[in-house]
Amino acid sequence: MSGVGTVSVWRALSSPHREDKWRIMAGNRSDSCLGAACCTTASRSHQAIGSVSPEKMTYNSRRSLESSNPNDSLILHSLIVNSAIVLTTPTPTPTPTPLFPTSNSSSSDSGSRFVANLVLASNGSVVYYDLQELFSLDQSAKQRLFSVRKAKRMPGAAGREPFQNDSLISYWWPYNVPDGRPSFPPDPSLEPMAWVTGMDLSNQGSTLLLTTIKSNGSSGDSMGDTSTVTWLSPVNGSRRSVLLQGIRAHGIGLDPRKAKAYLIDFQGGPYLMSAAAASLLSHGAGSGGSNPFGMEATFPLQSGLGVERPFVRPQGFTSDGNCLYMVDREEGNIWVADLLRKTITPVASWIKVGLAARDQDDLREIVVTKDGCNAFLTDIVGILRWIQLKEQCGEAYTVDVVARYSRGGLSGLAIHEDEAAVSLYAGTNDGQLFQLEINRSALHVCSPPSLPTPGSDSTPLGEPSVLSQDVKHRERLILALFVSLVAMSVSVVIAALLYVRFYCRTRRMRTDQQSQGSPFLAPVLADRSRTGASTSDVSVQEVQPFSVNAFQLKTLAHVTDNFNADYRIGDKGAFGDVYWGAIGEREVAMKVMRGNVTNVKRRQFVIEVNTLSRLHHSNLIDLIGYCQEGNTYILVYPYFPGGSLFARLHNRGHNTGSAVGAPAAPPAPPPPPPPPPPPPPLTLVERMCVAFDIAKGLRYLHTEAERPIIHRDIKSSNFLLAVGSGPNLRGGVADFGLAKICESLYDTQYESMVRTTHVAGTHGYMAPEYLAKGRLTEKNDVYAFGILLLELLTGRKAITPGPPPGGEWQTLVEWVRPSLGGPLDLGTIPIEILDTCLQEQVRTDAIMRRMVAAALLLAHDCVQELDSSRPTMSDAGERTRSFLADAKIGGRAAR
Repeated sequence: MSGVGTVSVWRALSSPHREDKWRIMAGNRSDSCLGAACCTTASRSHQAIGSVSPEKMTYNSRRSLESSNPNDSLILHSLIVNSAIVLTTPTPTPTPTPLFPTSNSSSSDSGSRFVANLVLASNGSVVYYDLQELFSLDQSAKQRLFSVRKAKRMPGAAGREPFQNDSLISYWWPYNVPDGRPSFPPDPSLEPMAWVTGMDLSNQGSTLLLTTIKSNGSSGDSMGDTSTVTWLSPVNGSRRSVLLQGIRAHGIGLDPRKAKAYLIDFQGGPYLMSAAAASLLSHGAGSGGSNPFGMEATFPLQSGLGVERPFVRPQGFTSDGNCLYMVDREEGNIWVADLLRKTITPVASWIKVGLAARDQDDLREIVVTKDGCNAFLTDIVGILRWIQLKEQCGEAYTVDVVARYSRGGLSGLAIHEDEAAVSLYAGTNDGQLFQLEINRSALHVCSPPSLPTPGSDSTPLGEPSVLSQDVKHRERLILALFVSLVAMSVSVVIAALLYVRFYCRTRRMRTDQQSQGSPFLAPVLADRSRTGASTSDVSVQEVQPFSVNAFQLKTLAHVTDNFNADYRIGDKGAFGDVYWGAIGEREVAMKVMRGNVTNVKRRQFVIEVNTLSRLHHSNLIDLIGYCQEGNTYILVYPYFPGGSLFARLHNRGHNTGSAVGAPAAPPAPPPPPPPPPPPPPLTLVERMCVAFDIAKGLRYLHTEAERPIIHRDIKSSNFLLAVGSGPNLRGGVADFGLAKICESLYDTQYESMVRTTHVAGTHGYMAPEYLAKGRLTEKNDVYAFGILLLELLTGRKAITPGPPPGGEWQTLVEWVRPSLGGPLDLGTIPIEILDTCLQEQVRTDAIMRRMVAAALLLAHDCVQELDSSRPTMSDAGERTRSFLADAKIGGRAAR
């Protein structure tokens, strides 16, 4: 990483000759001006801007070119007074898939590394960015890899020290897997990818807000007419997305108060759209399929300027949030939205910006100073432009070129202003991040914004009359009096409403206790009236940004016809039942638990829900919401129509979710879906892909979650299948974290509950050290994973009744051990122990036989008696990925 100091590739230069500007923008690298990075400004008005005249800027810029000392400070009166490289992005290294060549991968000949979508923490100590890497694999093929990254300055840094500890937050992910966290760099040639088009930082700095579009991973071409808004955790890379149907969003920005998010919709407009940031969080938690964005303003058609691809950037806002500047990358025009008037007007055409032609896709990102008088603009040929604005939300006064990067183009741009300095941060297309310190006194000072009072007499801009000042003073007094009266009225109304609510609630509680209502709801409400406890009594602290919905019991009771047996799915569990329901347009599964609960237990339940809400991975079943009222506790998950792995393996032709009993009358909520036709047996490829998904989910819990979690109940009934077939069959691990919740609610060890209720189920997955000594480690999950591998390969349950006459229970390990005693190779695979529907394929296909041999060997290692002899889940996941890759099973080994 380079240190601090004036960098020779940057210079500030001005010239009164417009011809120089066109010559340099043409990009002639043989020009003597380009030996170092040089730049020029456009022709200025004869009037001086700010405190620096054109003559002084030309003189100092000329001296800077003649100086050979990189630390020379002869440009003090120029706009850029200092420049330094503060970050050099890491060069690619070999990955589990050969995405890049292993040699010379950082050279300009082999590819580019675009540092884009820059976002700074409020104090400038952390920079977040999108690294877009493009590498040539041969003369015709190129490979792309996108990643979101962050880098930090050391505590106490004065503001010009380099960023250090550059780290990966997340690689880009398959567009069809919007939630979770990718563990490997995916192979973008195999599926549509989520291309990040914009990024901003949440109010507390704890979450990144991104927009993505569906794109071809190889060519980069956009696909379809949808996009997503994604909340991305910079801590662990977990994400949750909101699908925007009918919106193709490019760019996003939160207003300075972080209350509203703005983006441009290209599908129907382009239109400027906005949504409350809080509503995006609630949608991200799974609250239906409605679109949270509404139209804010439209681009004028009568301006005579084309509108193709305007982008919203986080620092396009003025500090008061009234103006939003946008750059049209395709047409080359600059626009501003007046968010008070809800209008959009042109700031500068591509001609005034100084482009040689329109439709060149040169412009990149724009930032504006807090006062709204100065804007800066990057473009892909390496030019940094300075736009001086006539007023806030006004048009350009002049557009000057103030810097140029000689080694390549510029992508990202951010600005940081504090009492000490004003600095620009410019990202390049060769992986560098520059800090450019601005001469604050040289910045343009513009006129105050014009007031929206058409038809009134006005004075010249910048010269307010005494009469206008008196009017403003009188208006302020009237406003203060009005606010005081409103505040008093609101206080009286609130007091009255609180009294009415208390009176009505008391009457309702008495009525509920005397009623003969629902056999399920009545005891709950009666208990609630006695204890006074409700969901609001215990708040879930710091669940944001991945918050979950707190559902009311009456809502969940309604969508299940008061938890009617017709809505129950699956077999009865050891600690509750699971019900199907439809909340809005989303199908959900509700796990209902009951028990006598104290306030301490209630708080513990909320703490565990908080923990679960922070776990996000594409191979985990995410928690959507919860309900806690009285002695009833409910966890709400997405409904997986494919059912459990257990049902798919062992209940062929039998529907475990069929109705038990029937209601006396048709239920008011939507009826549960009819049983699907029996699916075909899982193929060998599908079974190994399922094993890989289980391994990735467990590896995340063990090594990648903020706090390591032992599942403690891995079994085939706790892995749920989504739709799909072949290599596209997907699923997720369920019931992680449930053990601690059950122990908190029922004052007993989770496994002891399971033993007494489901001896023939979970017992077969329990590791011997836990059964014998109660020792709980991550290797217990590894043992269960080995049992699952054997279950997938053999088609047998984890524990089965033995043959007569004794009929004792026999575990799967005991049954298979005699066949796995010797070495495993292509010629010694015990094909007779495999599921009968797999045997012929394994017998005739050498590639499949080799994969089965590797899978049996992994299962053998995972179920070793001694826990220290078992691999970790990271090792097990890598071995699974490896034998999938050897079998060339499309794309799964890269996920």
